[in-house]
Amino acid sequence: MKHTLSMILISITFCLLILVSIYPVTAEDVVITYYYDSHSTCGSCIQRNEIMSTVEQNYTGRITVIWKDYYNNASIREEANELGLLSFPSGIINGETLIPRNNITEEHLNRLIEEYLARVPEEPDLVGGVPMEILLITGAVLALVGLGLVAVLVWKKEHK
Repeated sequence: MKHTLSMILISITFCLLILVSIYPVTAEDVVITYYYDSHSTCGSCIQRNEIMSTVEQNYTGRITVIWKDYYNNASIREEANELGLLSFPSGIINGETLIPRNNITEEHLNRLIEEYLARVPEEPDLVGGVPMEILLITGAVLALVGLGLVAVLVWKKEHK
């Protein structure tokens, strides 16, 4: 009986390890890091902040805008300079596409965002192109088959 219980526990552990090793691959979110000056009296700076705010509202739930105020913050200015952002306000999408001050227009931002969103798959719960539900059902079936095999082996051993 002790041997039977050990075999069942080993089988369950093995099947659970298979299920745990399956993880969903989701598309990268669209993140715009926007460097701006909250204390600027510059008309074009205020206008660009309003444009970014409008774009953020238009894409609510589909993009994330991280607002980084560089006013009196040397570390944020240094961070922006390291990214290659030399004019302000400016931004960067997903750490790869620079948006210089002159390109902060609603049309240009919409085009960039749509390009990034087009990269996002329709169904994020895929592993190697297979829906997660199929993988979980397959894992459960494998677990049951494993337990069935253990039960058959135990029964054969006890009835020798």
